[in-house]
Amino acid sequence: MDDKNVPGIRLADFMAGLYRSYLDNKTQDVLHMYSLLKHKIKIPD
Repeated sequence: MDDKNVPGIRLADFMAGLYRSYLDNKTQDVLHMYSLLKHKIKIPD
């Protein structure tokens, strides 16, 4: 899907990339950004 026409896709891609970076590469920047947004991320059980 073209993310230029659908901003929600761009946001979802950002959030998925952030979570993936949090799991794979916990740098200071990733930890800071994740801590700001973790209450918005819902992982199904």
